[in-house]
Amino acid sequence: MATIGHALVGLSLSELCPQRARTGALKYVWTGLIVFLAFVVDLVEWVATFFLPRDSDKHFLSNSAWLGGLVCFVACIAAAVMTRSRHIMIYLIVAAAIFSHLPLDSSRGREFLAESYGISDDLRLLTAWQAAEAECWLYGLLLCEVSLLLAMIDRRCPSKARLLAIFLAILSAAAAYTREIYLWAPAYLLALLHVALLWQAAFDRRMLWGLLFLVPLLVVPVSQILARLYTDQAVKLREAKDYRGALALHERVLSMPTRASFASNYLEMSRCYDAMGEPARSEAALLEMRRGSHEYGPHIPNFWLARFYMNRRWIGTNYYRPQMAAQLLRGIVRESKRSDQQTWASESLDQLRKRMEIDALSALMFSVR
Repeated sequence: MATIGHALVGLSLSELCPQRARTGALKYVWTGLIVFLAFVVDLVEWVATFFLPRDSDKHFLSNSAWLGGLVCFVACIAAAVMTRSRHIMIYLIVAAAIFSHLPLDSSRGREFLAESYGISDDLRLLTAWQAAEAECWLYGLLLCEVSLLLAMIDRRCPSKARLLAIFLAILSAAAAYTREIYLWAPAYLLALLHVALLWQAAFDRRMLWGLLFLVPLLVVPVSQILARLYTDQAVKLREAKDYRGALALHERVLSMPTRASFASNYLEMSRCYDAMGEPARSEAALLEMRRGSHEYGPHIPNFWLARFYMNRRWIGTNYYRPQMAAQLLRGIVRESKRSDQQTWASESLDQLRKRMEIDALSALMFSVR
């Protein structure tokens, strides 16, 4: 979920547009408009989830360069008609806000954010707090640095205030490097407070009209945040061995109009069915996870499916398939471009080989007897 990230990137981009380029009424709604455009593709995709509920867990629109280009073209035409502005920065920032979906909403972008902030990078869904904290850390730094840089180069900024802005920019970057929230959060707040005090005289109450663009955006994150909270609660119920309660919450999430991936929900459902001794339903959940996990790719679902097939609990049933597990794991080692996935698969493959050797030896000794 890049909800906070989109808002902070939109705010950062809106700062880059020179005041002279914001002609007419545009100067009063500019900030709200750019934040809206940073979300607009998400809004289009969210509407689509009502028609394609369970198939819409792969960011199939927000990762589409074609949709981004179409929305960008329409937005630039609308801006040209309404403002008649010939300033190129207007259109560059509009395009940048819309196309920011490609890196922010991509699975690799989210992996990069998790890895950079030091969050465990596996298929366990981040809690809502972890996701929000990581996005504030990275994209909040972008907003602070852009705002402080613009204050430094503005001729109206007093020299002492400029020196303070330089100091706060360095402080924010250093605090961000520690990745400790109790250091970077106060540094960011000081930086943004300094910028707000510098430009308070330039604030016009008519700029509040820009908030109208944010009203539609209040609806979209609600279902996504609720889905995340329900998933977090379901994980806690599974850990407390309330498997039926956890499954009920996961089923509720699967019926919600949310753009978040359902891959982790299917994995958690498989774990619940596994603990309840229902291998058929556990396997079915993993197959659903693989079918709909386009944003994660095939390797993580295949890894968990292999772990299911090599589970000795299912010996004597059709669900104990060590050869199939080995085939899936070898495919991950051979095809995955990520070293961590290759490591997981290699370790499981070694474990499986030892088990198969023990099983073969046991079978041989039994036949001799």
